[in-house]
Amino acid sequence: MKEHENTSPEKRDIVFSVFERQHPKISKALKSFHSFKCQLCGWHGFKTKFGGRYIEIHHLIPLSKKGTNNLNNLVVVCPNHHKMLDFCEAEITTKKSENERIAIYINKKKYNIKRNIFDTVMRSAK
Repeated sequence: MKEHENTSPEKRDIVFSVFERQHPKISKALKSFHSFKCQLCGWHGFKTKFGGRYIEIHHLIPLSKKGTNNLNNLVVVCPNHHKMLDFCEAEITTKKSENERIAIYINKKKYNIKRNIFDTVMRSAK
């Protein structure tokens, strides 16, 4: 092992496909609508060195599983909850009515969030 302690890692080129994420205007509007706070825990994100707030967007149904960039498929989450949604046992239940809440279970802990409504969110962006 000692002969590898001070060596630089090898560089290699990799080509792969990625899904197109939500439009920046929708992402910014959704984050702003929720005051840059995690919809699960209310944490206000962290302040970046550029002066803004850092918070993330999670797709309830992943794009790889035919999810969409529709606002009702997006939630504003802190980085910690984002990783938990990606890697922990998570279950999401939704109601048919747009005014109903979404129940998100992460490792059997329940979080209730309000469904995003496109017109309300986009009006707040103006």
